[in-house]
Amino acid sequence: GFVHFNVPGQSRKFEVQTVGPHIRFTSGRWAQGEARRTQLVLIGVGMDGDAVLRALGECVAENDDADTGAMLGVHRYTAAV
Repeated sequence: GFVHFNVPGQSRKFEVQTVGPHIRFTSGRWAQGEARRTQLVLIGVGMDGDAVLRALGECVAENDDADTGAMLGVHRYTAAV
């Protein structure tokens, strides 16, 4: 899927792929006029969809609450292009 991190100073689009415990981000640019939003596809067995949506909702921060250092964890898993 694609992730929009609404963090001050962050303007990149991130593609995210996870399999089991492995995670990888690839940084790219948003297309001109493309909406800045997160789009995820989850595939699995026995998942509680409502619980997943609640957990993802807890990850959302308003601009004023976003920690500029929060991207450090993402960059650790970002592939060099």
